[in-house]
Amino acid sequence: GLEDQVDIYMGTFSKSLASLGGYMAASARVVDYVRHSSRPFIFSASITPASCASALTALRILEAHPELPETLQSRAVYMRRKLSEAHIRMKDSTGDIVPIIPIYTYEPIPTLTIAKDLYDRGVYVNSSLPPATAPTECLLRTSLMATHTEALIDEAVGIIAEVLQEHRVGEAPERRQEA
Repeated sequence: GLEDQVDIYMGTFSKSLASLGGYMAASARVVDYVRHSSRPFIFSASITPASCASALTALRILEAHPELPETLQSRAVYMRRKLSEAHIRMKDSTGDIVPIIPIYTYEPIPTLTIAKDLYDRGVYVNSSLPPATAPTECLLRTSLMATHTEALIDEAVGIIAEVLQEHRVGEAPERRQEA
C-alpha cells in the first residue's frame, strides 16, 4: 500500500527473466538526474533489442503461466533437500528459497576444475571466485528452471556428489593436496 510513496522502481532482467540488463522507472526529473550523474549509468550501454525481446517474452510466459514461480520454488526446495541428504555444503538461503543454489568449493583452482568436470558429465554450473567471494569461500552456483524435473535434479545431484567426492571437497586443504 505504499506504491504512491516510492520514488524509484528498479530491477534486473538477468536472473528472473533470462536476459541481460535491467530497468529503472521514476519521475522524469529523477531519471534525468541519474542519467547525467550516476557513474555506472554513464558508462553503461542500452539494452540490446534481443535482450529486450527475451525479457518481454519471459514476462508474457509468466503472465500466461502464473504457476511457474511456485513450481520453480518447489524445485529449489527439492534440490536443497537432495544436496543436503548428499552432505553437500551449500550457502544458506536467506528468506525465500531461491533457484540459484551456491555450493562451497572453497578454493579458486579446484572450483574451476570441478566446474569443468561437472560440465564434461552434463551438469552446467557457474563459478564464483574472488573478488566476488572471499579467497577461501569459492562457490559453484547451480541455476534451476521450472522445467527441471525431480529426476533431472536427482541425476545432477548424484553427479555433483561424485565429482565433489573425487576432488575431496570438504576435507582440509592439506589432505586434498596429498591425494
